[in-house]
Amino acid sequence: MKKIPTLESVRFTLSYTYGEIGVAAKFALPWLILYAVFTLVFQLIGIGEFYQLTEMVIFATNFPKDALAMGYDKLPILKANLAALTVALGAWVQIHELLNKLLILVIFGGYSVVLQRYYFLEEEPAVRFERQELKSIGYVFAGVAFAWLVASLVFYMFELNDLSNARTAIVYIGIILLMIFILVRFSLILPAIALDDFKTTGFTSYKVTKRNGFGMFFGFLLVSLSVSPLYILGVAVERLSLPIFLDWTLQLFAWLIWFTFVSWYIAGIYKYFIQRITTHVFPI
Repeated sequence: MKKIPTLESVRFTLSYTYGEIGVAAKFALPWLILYAVFTLVFQLIGIGEFYQLTEMVIFATNFPKDALAMGYDKLPILKANLAALTVALGAWVQIHELLNKLLILVIFGGYSVVLQRYYFLEEEPAVRFERQELKSIGYVFAGVAFAWLVASLVFYMFELNDLSNARTAIVYIGIILLMIFILVRFSLILPAIALDDFKTTGFTSYKVTKRNGFGMFFGFLLVSLSVSPLYILGVAVERLSLPIFLDWTLQLFAWLIWFTFVSWYIAGIYKYFIQRITTHVFPI
């Protein structure tokens, strides 16, 4: 099996995505409006204030000198206010955390289908919730669950072995990179789902990329690094002290743009291995 032309695939992905970024933003808009409304509703009942107080307490606890310089050093008062608000909100905090995670999974799963169908079929679908979206959401959930399980096991291992901070960081980064490598190998299932390609499964994806795992992995990292200004934008948004619903919606938008780049990179790999057609395939 031929090897992936990694640099060519990255160049093509960047060129194609920058050319179609306006279309991608249009596809993302309904999901962003849905998320903004969801977050605004919970902000109105006090969830935004709860998270702001939580961040302030954590910051004042870990960086007391910096907190003093920023003017909110009264940690006992912050803790008392947070405790009172926690009691007032009751189960709403847990409800929001659960629904927020589920909604984000739905958004990424549904958005993935829209991106893939546009890439392959030049289809511009409205927001929909059909079989492909349900399967895509299921695979996104499986990937997140796998990453969470591995991260939990690694964290537990750190606690048992009492590793130093330097060793912890090295091992943690290594585990993250390994998880990305594995998930990328299975990722061709996402375009297959969007196109109703029932013959291509996650294991098919893993098998056909057997000799190209590292090429896909490095291409994925290069595409992700190419949109690093989005990470800077996310940090800048956090420092603007915007209302929570607007802050979180803008951060979700940044993540959806990153997801657009990597999704269309994966779509190019899928065409290279599975379809073997000329349209949109990066040069060899």
